[in-house]
Amino acid sequence: KTRTVLDIPTPEQILELGGAVLQKLPRQLIRNARLVKELIGRKNELGRLLRLAFKEWVPPDPLAEWGECCDEMLGISLPSDLVLPSESDGFGALLIEGLGIEPSKLWELAGKHFPTNNYSGRDVTKITPELPGIRVVRHRGRPEADEELKNRSCRDLNAAGVVTMSFEGRILWDLFEFRRTGGYHPDPRYGTLIPPSPWDGSFPILSWRDGRLGLGAVHPGPAHDDWRAREKISLLAAEKSAA
Repeated sequence: KTRTVLDIPTPEQILELGGAVLQKLPRQLIRNARLVKELIGRKNELGRLLRLAFKEWVPPDPLAEWGECCDEMLGISLPSDLVLPSESDGFGALLIEGLGIEPSKLWELAGKHFPTNNYSGRDVTKITPELPGIRVVRHRGRPEADEELKNRSCRDLNAAGVVTMSFEGRILWDLFEFRRTGGYHPDPRYGTLIPPSPWDGSFPILSWRDGRLGLGAVHPGPAHDDWRAREKISLLAAEKSAA
C-alpha cells in the first residue's frame, strides 16, 4: 500500500499530540523531579510504556519494531530497503539476520539486559559467526521452539537441510521478545539447539535455568525430547514455495 500525504501527520499535529500527552501526565509525576530524571534516563522503558498506552490505536508493525529494537538495544540502524519474505505455511514472525555482530559480543550485550550464564565453560569467541549482510527471514514465532524438531540432533537437522536460527539469530530473538513484551523470554521450558553455528566440534544450546539464559554445548549426535530448534525461511525459500 502506498502511503499518501493524508496518512502523514503534520509537524503541528505532532506538537499538538505531544502537548495533549503532557497535559494528561499524572500530577504526582510532574511534581517529582527525581522520578522525571529517572524516566529520562530510562528511555527504553519509557518507550515500552508509551507503546502499551497506544496499542489500541496503533497497528503493529513488526519491521518498525525490529528497527526500534536494533536502534535502542544494539545501536544499529536498519536499512530502509529491506525486503520481507511472504508468509508461508505458518512462518509469520520476522527475524533480522546478518547484523555483523560477533557471537561473543552479542552474548555480552545480552548479559547487559538480563542474566546469562555460560555454563559450558567454553570460549564464546570460537562460535562460528553467521554470514554477513542484513536480511529479513521468517520463523514460526512460537513461545517455545518447534515441536516438530524435537528428538532430532544437530547432525540430523543439518543432514536433512532444515534451515534453523543461528546463535546470533536466537539471541536477537530473545532480545526482541524481551523488549516487546516487557520482560518475557522465548523458550522458557525447552533447550534450543543451534545447528547452524559449529563450536569447536560441538554446537550451542540455549536454555533458561534459574532465571538465567544458559549457554551450553552439545555434540552433533545426541537428541532429546526437551531439545528443539527454530526453523526459519528465507526470501528465496519463500519465493520457491510460492512458485
